[in-house]
Amino acid sequence: WVSLAAVADNELVASTAALELGIAVGPDHPDGAIAAQLAPLGRALVVLDGCEATRDGVASLVSALLMTCRQLTVLMTSRSPIGLEDEKVLMLQPFAAPAPNDLSDFEANDSVQLLVDRVTTGGGLLEVDEVNAPLVAALCTRCGGLPLALELAAAQLTVMSLSDLLEHLTIGGDDDRVRAVLERSYALLDPDEAEVFRTLAILDGAVGLPLVRRVVSEARVAPMRVIRVLRELTAAGLMWVDRSGARWRYQMDDDVRRFAADRLVAAGSEQETFARLAEAIRAALPDDARTPPSGYQDEVLDMIGSVRSYLGAAIDGRADLDRGLEIAFRLHRFWAATNVAEGRFWLSRLLAQASGGEWHGYATFALGYLTYWAGDADMAVTQLESAAEALREKDVTYTAHSLIYLAGLLDDLDRVGEALACVDRAIEASSLVESVDLQVAALSGVGCVLAERADPAAATHAVHAAQLCREGGTPAQLAAVISTAAMVCWQAGDFEQARAFVAEAEPLHRDNRRIARVVWLSVASALELERGDVSAALDYAARADEEGTALGVERELPLLRCIRALACLADADAAEACTHAQSALKAAQALTYTFPVALCLETAAAVLEANRASGDAGSAELAALLAAADAIRSRGDRPIPPSLRRVLGPIHERYTHPFGEPVDPAEALDAAAATRYALSLLEGGQLAAAGIL
Repeated sequence: WVSLAAVADNELVASTAALELGIAVGPDHPDGAIAAQLAPLGRALVVLDGCEATRDGVASLVSALLMTCRQLTVLMTSRSPIGLEDEKVLMLQPFAAPAPNDLSDFEANDSVQLLVDRVTTGGGLLEVDEVNAPLVAALCTRCGGLPLALELAAAQLTVMSLSDLLEHLTIGGDDDRVRAVLERSYALLDPDEAEVFRTLAILDGAVGLPLVRRVVSEARVAPMRVIRVLRELTAAGLMWVDRSGARWRYQMDDDVRRFAADRLVAAGSEQETFARLAEAIRAALPDDARTPPSGYQDEVLDMIGSVRSYLGAAIDGRADLDRGLEIAFRLHRFWAATNVAEGRFWLSRLLAQASGGEWHGYATFALGYLTYWAGDADMAVTQLESAAEALREKDVTYTAHSLIYLAGLLDDLDRVGEALACVDRAIEASSLVESVDLQVAALSGVGCVLAERADPAAATHAVHAAQLCREGGTPAQLAAVISTAAMVCWQAGDFEQARAFVAEAEPLHRDNRRIARVVWLSVASALELERGDVSAALDYAARADEEGTALGVERELPLLRCIRALACLADADAAEACTHAQSALKAAQALTYTFPVALCLETAAAVLEANRASGDAGSAELAALLAAADAIRSRGDRPIPPSLRRVLGPIHERYTHPFGEPVDPAEALDAAAATRYALSLLEGGQLAAAGIL
């Protein structure tokens, strides 16, 4: 079920739907992400509620979904048809009004029953008798049998008589019954109540009192009045309160919110109100955007609907765009801990609308940072290069951080010399400021580049970085640095030091889902596999896979899924190993750089060898996969990680070219073809795939 009532821009419909459905959505083609999630479900129902304001966006999304998801049913609620081919329109008729002169008709009449129930719930009393029956019938007719109009009228019956309410509702036109009743209810509000009512239009979803207070108290309403005003708006039926949780949550019906938004625009205070919301969001975020999100994550999640409301308004020009860039930049660590894809979505769209501004360079860095973790190396290189250039004369710290992440990406793309040059530039920049954070990041960057080559010197840099962080860093920073150090030492073959780092990181990562925790779980799994504790290796790997997938940390998935597959092999579970080997290949396939494919191909070969008794693959097939892996490794000078050589090294030695000679790297399958071939073999389609050789 997806509410689209607060969406004002057709282009945000698909992305809003993806976010509401909990589907990771990147900068491009959110409808494809939704389709990919729904298609495997077979028969499924999606309800899109409140579509009239964005009919074009809804039509585009639904058409795209139905082309891919043949068994999907989409139910759309709207005041008018969407206009799609094969659309079936079901007109919902209003409740019938009772016959004014037939008292027996009142007992079973839906309009009357709803009216009586809502008056009673609101603390009033409405008894239908011969005297007031004609007035009740007239009120039901005036409300057009529309439930929301009846509920709004019922709220007024707790403070005025039937006759007075009918007289009040008769003023003005009645083309839109709900709007007409809303107009009359709004007219009864005092100035403070009207101000708060209009303000609430920009707060999307259920919101808590702290956010309402922050946004409203900056207006012309005294803070001490807010609670009383909210009570009056609730009593008037203009909002409702969810009292089920530890904190009450306030929310408006979709039609009421639209009406309030129109009144906000008419009052000429939309930009001013969004500015107050921006201040409220900013107040929840730390001054240092590098601060780990654990201290503010819950507060942001509590108002995430309103955060999205502001960012959407900044994109379509109803709120300050540069302030939107600042907020999105300050949220990049939050998104790294909750949903990398959502952060990329908002940042990319905000930057597409901006041509400069104070926060443009920072937002570009934030987008590059998240794109780095999403595994889109080519795009991240461009973004971080732009950030480093934009911030070069403005902020040494973020220039250096841009260069450090850029170094990692250039290394991913086998541009080792350029990667080390970026690290040198970062170290030079960091020397201009006294920052432990920068020194640690630079040392970690050098360690990561060297660790990919299994260079023992990598461990030295990791140990130094960890020691610096222990002396001058925060516990949260230490958790990230220790996880990276553990990975570096594992890749470099210093297992004893890696285990020490894993043990040190464990208490730092309790009850904390974030990228560094995924790295820590992956290394812990690899070390347990190397030690021979298969059960522990499987447990760590499963948790890493689950949390890494949920966060959208695509760059970590191929390695940890390979480890998971190899652990399954060690556990004699060849079928499960096959599943994870396929999953690893598909994760590597989604990246824009190729070196993770090598380990995935070697893992696939190990799994296929274990299944050879059933005829799944022969020597020629395995030799082809391993030759492709060799070619990838030779281009980047990346050997097999030392702890995996015990498993994967002998496989390379056992399988050579069918004619007895190793395959020349120039003649090997490229990464894409080898990945498709390995997937085909793992899926049992080796005969169909033979033509690729």
